[in-house]
Amino acid sequence: MKGSFTIILTIFCSIGNLSAQDQTIIGRLHLMHPSLGNTHLPYTDGSVYITSYTGEGQGSFIFRNFSGTGYTDRFIIKQDGKVGIGTSVPKYSLDVIGNIGLTTSPSNEYVLTRSHGVRLNNYSEVEFLTSTYGNNYGYRIFGEDPGRDGVTLFKIDYRSNSTTWTNALTLEHGRLGIGTTNPSEMLTVKGTVLAEEVRVTSNIPNSDYVFEPDYALKPLHEVDQFIKENKHLPDIPSAEEFKQNGVGLGEMDNMLLRKVEELTLYVIQLMKENEELKVENQLLKNSLLDEIETIKTQLK
Repeated sequence: MKGSFTIILTIFCSIGNLSAQDQTIIGRLHLMHPSLGNTHLPYTDGSVYITSYTGEGQGSFIFRNFSGTGYTDRFIIKQDGKVGIGTSVPKYSLDVIGNIGLTTSPSNEYVLTRSHGVRLNNYSEVEFLTSTYGNNYGYRIFGEDPGRDGVTLFKIDYRSNSTTWTNALTLEHGRLGIGTTNPSEMLTVKGTVLAEEVRVTSNIPNSDYVFEPDYALKPLHEVDQFIKENKHLPDIPSAEEFKQNGVGLGEMDNMLLRKVEELTLYVIQLMKENEELKVENQLLKNSLLDEIETIKTQLK
């Protein structure tokens, strides 16, 4: 008769590891120390122990190293279900003391923790998603862009449909972009900014030199001629220049303040001329009245 055999269990015992004096075998494999209540499955070289023990840790499952002088716990499942790696007293469902590495192959695949949750990939990208896999909505954070090697980059994108990501924020070489992936200034915003107040601390308007006695205020007829020829005020960029170069808030405030101060000087100048005209008009009026009185006297 021919047949086949399958090895179900092989036990190699060395002296002191398994004996009828200190271990009791119950059922298929049940090892029990009569005083410690421990279950040990040691390798013959003494490098690894899988231990379940009584006392405070009753029901715990432990992987530990033995160096010859003492034990070091490496992995533990406590009786309450908490798992510890690098710690023997886990406080959470998974408590890790040390670094965690997640790797995928090929490199463009993801480590998916949950469809409604967090997804990771090897581009230092974290996605916070809702809905089901392949039809996700949410935000993602990049620590590195695979298409821009060597570029220090941090991005936050959002997705409101299943296929298209839209950039919300980019931090590149210390420059922050909102609505743009290529910030050219310390803060670059593509869109409208709504704020209760904007305070500028550099390039402060300093046009008070307009009120110095030696300031050359253009005569109004020259201003009139300039406006007719150029269609904008002197010392103010044209609309086309603003369109091409933008507007610096501090610089623009300075130009506008200078024009307001010049306008004030023009008003003061006109006021003085008006006062002089009033005086001249009164003198002429008085002279005319005197002439009328003289004529009346002669006619009598």
